[in-house]
Amino acid sequence: MEQKVSSHPANVSSEDARDKIVTLAELTETLSKRDAKKIKVVLCHGVFDLLHMGHVRHFQEARAMGDVLVVSITADAFVNKGPGKPVFSQGLRAEMLAALACVDWVIVNDSPDAVPVLDAIKPNVYAKGSDYSDSDDDITGKIDVERRRAERHGGRLAITDDITFSSSELLNRHFEVFEPQVRDFLAGMREGGALDRLMEYLDKLSEMRVLVVGDAIIDEHP
Repeated sequence: MEQKVSSHPANVSSEDARDKIVTLAELTETLSKRDAKKIKVVLCHGVFDLLHMGHVRHFQEARAMGDVLVVSITADAFVNKGPGKPVFSQGLRAEMLAALACVDWVIVNDSPDAVPVLDAIKPNVYAKGSDYSDSDDDITGKIDVERRRAERHGGRLAITDDITFSSSELLNRHFEVFEPQVRDFLAGMREGGALDRLMEYLDKLSEMRVLVVGDAIIDEHP
């Protein structure tokens, strides 16, 4: 089957949308001749568990930075967003993204970060949302690594600037992800500044020398 680098039609059927979902190897081969055609590739990466307007604006702004927009999603096995996450499987998340006209290709990334994708397709632009504008706020510590990897391949990090929402917060607040008692407890923890205090304690622990002593416990059952 002939591989196309250019955008898909704006009005796509569900079957056509699924055609946008490819493997990293397939996409790498498809984009391998882009230099001769002077095609500018933009990459967006994330979990995108609950697709919302902030994501759509992010993709539209990113798409305007180049000729082809690739969106990579973190595979289910590498999503670290808490119990019961992701809510939507990687297959459903990929299909939702592929249904957007501004998205040209979707891949599932079997890695906790975007580094393998950056190495494979070497995008001209790696686009992230405004919540990554200050790398110090990135608790995963991955954005600096990904930025350097994009630059190593001649690309650049670009921060989109539009409305932002938190998929995790929307899911936790408006969907029955947790039991009501658990949801109320977590809301109280968040509003009371518990996370900030926990991070402060962890920072203090990192400066300590800690010895953990324990006994082996062996349970025997008939």
